[in-house]
Amino acid sequence: MKVPFSFMQGSTLSPQALSWQTRIIAAGGTIDSGILTIIDENLIKPMVSSGIFNCLDKMHLFAGTNDRIAAKINLINSSYTAVEVNPTRISWVNNNGFYSYGTTLATGGYLTFGYNPATAPKWSADRFNCSQFIYGQISSNSVTTNMMGQGSGTSTRNAAIVKNTSGQIIVYMNNTAATGISGGTSLYYKNWLCGTRTANTVRAIVNTTSNSYTIAPTASILSQEIGELAILGNTSTTNLDANTAHMASGHGNNNFDNQLLRTYVINTFAALGI
Repeated sequence: MKVPFSFMQGSTLSPQALSWQTRIIAAGGTIDSGILTIIDENLIKPMVSSGIFNCLDKMHLFAGTNDRIAAKINLINSSYTAVEVNPTRISWVNNNGFYSYGTTLATGGYLTFGYNPATAPKWSADRFNCSQFIYGQISSNSVTTNMMGQGSGTSTRNAAIVKNTSGQIIVYMNNTAATGISGGTSLYYKNWLCGTRTANTVRAIVNTTSNSYTIAPTASILSQEIGELAILGNTSTTNLDANTAHMASGHGNNNFDNQLLRTYVINTFAALGI
C-alpha cells in the first residue's frame, strides 16, 4: 500500500519504527515507507506512549507488511525472529498472515521464535504476571486446533491458546487448564484472543468477553519454546491449527491494558486497508 506524500510529509518515524525497519532490511526484507508510517502512527507510537511497548518480549505483525520477511521480524527488539518450520507446508498472504497445512508437527508447517517464557525477560520476571495474544481469523472446523503454545506428552498444554471441538477458546497459563469462552458464529472471522495471569487469577479473553478462574499459587513455567500454528512438545494428532490465519501475536507481562492494545491492532489493520 502506498501513502500519499502529503501524508508522510508531516510524519517523523519513531526510533522504534526505524530500528524495526533496519532489522527488516538486514534480514533481506523490505517495507514500504508508507506502510511503515501507518504502522508507526497507529501501533508503534501509541504502544510506546501508553507503556505497552516496554511490557512485551515480542510482537509480530504477520499481515499488512506486504513482505513475508518483514512479517517475521519482531517489532519489539532484535530477538525472537519467526522461523518457518516445514516452509512448504506454510503459506503467507499479506491480508491474512500465515497459514499452516497439515495436522501434526511432522506433516505440517508452523512457526518458532526461540521464545522460552521461562527465560524470556518480561514473562520470566514474574510467572504470576504474564500475557499472550493472537489476532487472526479462526478456523471453523470441528477439531481441536492448537494455535499457540508449549506442552508435553499427548495432551498437556502449559502456556497455550486452543480452540476446542465446540468452538470454545481455551487458555492455558502456567501449566493449568482454563475456562473456555464460546465465540459463536462470529468467532470465525478476525478476533482478539488473549490469555493473562495476575497473581493466581487467569483470564481467557475473546475480543471484549472474558472468563476468569483461580489457579494454584505454585503453578510453574515450563522451560520450553513456544510455537505458533502449533503447540511445541504436544504430540496430539491434531496438534496443528491448519485453518487459522495469524495476523498478529505477542507475549510479555500483564502490566498493560490488553483491550487498548486490541484497539491499536484493529486500527492499524483498518488503516492498512485489510
